[in-house]
Amino acid sequence: MIKKVPKGEALEEGLQVIIDETIRCRKIIQELLEFSKGSDPAKVPIDINETVFKALNILENEFLLKRVEVDKNLASDLPNVMADGSQMEQVFVNLLINAVQAVPNDGTVQVKSSLSEQESCVSIEVTDNGPGISRKEQSKIFEPFFSTKSNGTGLGLSVSYGIVRNHQGNISVQSRPGEGTQFIVKIPITQQKNKEMHGTVERTTVSK
Repeated sequence: MIKKVPKGEALEEGLQVIIDETIRCRKIIQELLEFSKGSDPAKVPIDINETVFKALNILENEFLLKRVEVDKNLASDLPNVMADGSQMEQVFVNLLINAVQAVPNDGTVQVKSSLSEQESCVSIEVTDNGPGISRKEQSKIFEPFFSTKSNGTGLGLSVSYGIVRNHQGNISVQSRPGEGTQFIVKIPITQQKNKEMHGTVERTTVSK
């Protein structure tokens, strides 16, 4: 609907406020539910790129409303990872929401997946060209109820951190004020693929 309203009109501004508040309320409810559940992951081999695409589709309208350009660079033929698809989808939704809220209108969000054979894991990076965050804020970014936004719940990244750690993975942040922010998620690959890569079955580990 908002795309049909001429830019700059009061109606467009009013609609944008309603949409922003609706998104915020939905985010709060989702995060509270996820934070309260804290359930163990039901791990099965999944295609991480497919999970990323599902998260992107969920937030398609949010990208359109802010005219955010999404640059996808997803590696082909990635090995499966042992993960709970629904939980990992929530991780990527949280990271993408965080990125969308950080960038200005007409901003850019980059999503990249790759294989790290050295670490026996797949890596997913979500990068935005927003204002960035300070080193002090980075040290607290995954703590429950900490947020750099005045209207943030401080639960999205904490929930994401817990999910990734329950998958024996790692999530980290790289940022500098004025230079944007990048979140990196690393999830171990399946044991079968590990055997193909190294010629023997060994315990899959990811640096923490």
